[in-house]
Amino acid sequence: MLTKTKLIELLQTCKIFKPEFLHESDVDPKFLSDPEVMLLAMKRASDSISEASEELQADKEFMLEAVKQDGRALAYASETLKGDKEVVLEAVKRDGMALAYASRELLDDKEVVLAAVKQNGSALRFASEELKNQPSVAFEAMKNDVYACRYVGKELVEDIVSVLEHWAQGMPTVWAEALEENGWMRGWVR
Repeated sequence: MLTKTKLIELLQTCKIFKPEFLHESDVDPKFLSDPEVMLLAMKRASDSISEASEELQADKEFMLEAVKQDGRALAYASETLKGDKEVVLEAVKRDGMALAYASRELLDDKEVVLAAVKQNGSALRFASEELKNQPSVAFEAMKNDVYACRYVGKELVEDIVSVLEHWAQGMPTVWAEALEENGWMRGWVR
């Protein structure tokens, strides 16, 4: 069996690392519950979090460090931690798409959703319908990623189209005709 020191040395020096290595016969399964080993493994291959013990995946301190390395590590957090605002905020600040793994309650939390869409506008797709219909949230998402308009709430879509049509009226005629000819004004936002 490998000692912890030898395992850490291997993790630091091996050229290629795959998470499956942690299940080799000479690696003691207890290392899957060791925060130091698992965080180092994540540095080598972020999907190593999938091999961490349930105990570690439920440990707030460990998961905070894990989501700092890779926001999508939130996918492997315990259900309790997926509902922990501090953990989820840290995750979505690193990767807005980690919002997909947050608890339903946090999908309706404006602070969490704004942090996610500031990092990746397309994270709006995971927000609650109520927040998708809030102009401040929707526009923050579209400011970050124009294609986030695909995820704007239905109630807000007509308002956006109306604004765009009004904006187009002030454009040179040639632009407005081209946009309308191509169906852009009504087809762009669904």
